Amino acid sequence: MDALTLFIIRHAEKPDDGWPGPGFTADGVSDTESLVLRGWQRAGAWTALFGTDLAKGDYARPDAIYAATPGTTPNRGPSSRPAETISALAARLGATPNEDFGKGHEPALITALLALNGVVLLCWEHKAIIADVLPLIPVSKG
Repeated sequence: MDALTLFIIRHAEKPDDGWPGPGFTADGVSDTESLVLRGWQRAGAWTALFGTDLAKGDYARPDAIYAATPGTTPNRGPSSRPAETISALAARLGATPNEDFGKGHEPALITALLALNGVVLLCWEHKAIIADVLPLIPVSKG
């Protein structure tokens, strides 16, 4: 069996009490569940990091990209931020992100991820990474 390399990133910046600005979709529609301008900039930075060889091989191009299932109605959950964060990278790589798992479905997500091999990028909600994702990943010591 080939090895799995799993990169886990948090979604980019979100609206928070007026700073760092309003959230909006890729089409410019105001949305509290979307990224703010700085978040869209960070999404572009992830694209440069994982979608080119700028890091000289430290950050390999993902073979698969996963993000939490996004909401479809502006200003109502679930958050679209994880999917938005990886959208430019997926477009650059010509990849279709897997958005089949939503927040709260981390056990099924981890089961699916651990069945893969190659380089996989997961973008998830930052608090859930610590509380719900990392505890489910087996770690080899030694």
